[in-house]
Amino acid sequence: MKNKPEYFKRKEVVSQALKDQGWEVVDSLSFNGTSAVATKEFETAVGKKEAVAYLESWKDGFDMLTVDYQSEGRNIVQSQSFSIRPGFTEPQIQSGTTRFCNKVEAGIDKSFARKIHLPQSVEP
Repeated sequence: MKNKPEYFKRKEVVSQALKDQGWEVVDSLSFNGTSAVATKEFETAVGKKEAVAYLESWKDGFDMLTVDYQSEGRNIVQSQSFSIRPGFTEPQIQSGTTRFCNKVEAGIDKSFARKIHLPQSVEP
């Protein structure tokens, strides 16, 4: 299914939307040969950690944008995904990908190592 032109067109739209959100698109070999789309590094109390976004091709023309970010011994953002249905327009894919990024990054910011690295907000 990954060799379908529709999949690669959606993958290009997703990769640009991720890039616009500060993610780095994977190299062309990974982009064309795997479901990986982009990565993003996050500074934590234990050093840099990387999130990897994937666009999985599902049956009936659906694609699923998922992410892997290992923390606390598991993928702490595994519940975050964005289902791209057949017929979605580029603006729908872009806005959905942006919402996906916001949810993923909020989830990562709640991890223990990330939380203690981020500046604490000062309440008046």
